[in-house]
Amino acid sequence: MPWPPLGRADRRSVFSQLWQLPLFILSIGLFIYAGYLFINPGPGATIDQKIAVAQNYLNQDRPDAALQQLSRILETEKPQQAPEGQIHLLIAQALEAAQKQQKIDVPANHARIIEQTELALQYGVKADAALHMRVADSYAALNRPAEAAEHYRQAIAMDGTHSLSLYRKLIDLELASDDPANADVTLGEYLKLPGLTDAERAWALDQRAGILIDLKKFADARKLLADAARLDTDPVDQGTFNYQLGYCSYREGLPDDAERYLRLARDQLRVSHPLDADAAFYLGKIFEERNDPATANSFYESILTTHPESKPAPLALLGRGVCRIMLQQTDPGLNDFHELIAQIDRRPSRAKYKPECIASFQQAAGILSDRQDFQSALEVMSYEQELNPSPPPGFYSQLGGMYAKRADQLEGTIPDANPTEKIRRGQQVVDLRNKAAGAYILYSRMLTLLDDHGYADALWKGVDLYDKAGNLQAAIASLELFVREMPSDRMAPMRYCVWAGPIRRRGSSTRQSTRFSETS
Repeated sequence: MPWPPLGRADRRSVFSQLWQLPLFILSIGLFIYAGYLFINPGPGATIDQKIAVAQNYLNQDRPDAALQQLSRILETEKPQQAPEGQIHLLIAQALEAAQKQQKIDVPANHARIIEQTELALQYGVKADAALHMRVADSYAALNRPAEAAEHYRQAIAMDGTHSLSLYRKLIDLELASDDPANADVTLGEYLKLPGLTDAERAWALDQRAGILIDLKKFADARKLLADAARLDTDPVDQGTFNYQLGYCSYREGLPDDAERYLRLARDQLRVSHPLDADAAFYLGKIFEERNDPATANSFYESILTTHPESKPAPLALLGRGVCRIMLQQTDPGLNDFHELIAQIDRRPSRAKYKPECIASFQQAAGILSDRQDFQSALEVMSYEQELNPSPPPGFYSQLGGMYAKRADQLEGTIPDANPTEKIRRGQQVVDLRNKAAGAYILYSRMLTLLDDHGYADALWKGVDLYDKAGNLQAAIASLELFVREMPSDRMAPMRYCVWAGPIRRRGSSTRQSTRFSETS
């Protein structure tokens, strides 16, 4: 039976679906071609092309993308020596660019910059001025000034066009690392460079003046500062010259002149200038030495508030602690000392402040002792010993006396205490006298070869304090040590009998002392 003829609508429906067939055939073809490319993809980008991509990222100020590209090359490729050296050099450049872009200064990144640069050199990359500058900056950031200075000098030798800026970096580094001798030599080289402007020459003269002031060559320093002031009339730069004149006057022992120059310098520099902190510090020292701790403290406070990371900030914290103790604000003052000790522990670069700290701690301990605040004085002395674990002999004499005074002071409060507190304070008195005795015995040991009379005197004080503390075993042991070490002392046998006899008799009622007597 024949099919019925299609109507016009039916024919339109059939033809409307015919376009799907060629599309289906095309899709099959594309799928087959993609499989072929997967099996045989053909030649890819070369290492040089991939490195060029990373270089392009750097040129576009995209260091993170460059680092990712370079890391991928090292992970997936096996480059030959020359390309690998270039890769390590670009990694160092990208790390530097990333830090600048993100405004960070991470020590680990600086260490990687140095490491990657050294690898690049090992693979044959030729060093240029930019390479040495980058490595020098990283060494400087890691507080390794000697290595940084070496690379700055190599950069100067290679790049005459940037020698002025490099010289200034090198000079700042040498001054910051307390290397005035080399800084003076570098300043001399800088002043001989052609094309210096008056302002640049004035800056160098100002820096040399600071070195001369520390060498106590005050007249020479003043001459340089006068020359600098004539060359550069900028108000801010005039402030730096006035600061140096104030510092010079302070070092000369002319506090009134120093105050005038330093106040003027602060007015000219304003708070935003780094030297404002230095000027405030010496103003604080002037008023502290005038026995005006309140005014001195105001200057130290301004440094700690507005310049907390400045060079004089640790000494300002120290000065504030001393001034607070002078103002009888003992607990805040001790807190300042404690914080300063913690800073020195955390940041080895601040160990250079130890001599100033020790001198101030001794001053504070004296103030507290005169005020009969022996407990606080002992705390300050513990800070001193923390900074100097091997102090001179006199420290232990002072320490023994301080423990003994505190023991006597505390003993005087026992009668007014309740029964429980009496027991606690009584034990504290015993502990304090044992510590006092130990300090005197240690002092005597340190005088063994220096002062026979002082040795014996310190020993007897220690023995007497052991006796008062009821520590009979330690007292007799100290006496026997004296007899062994000083057999030539004609008084040794007599002293031993005078002290040891009564001590043994008093201790015979205790089991510990009886045992010691039987074995002695």
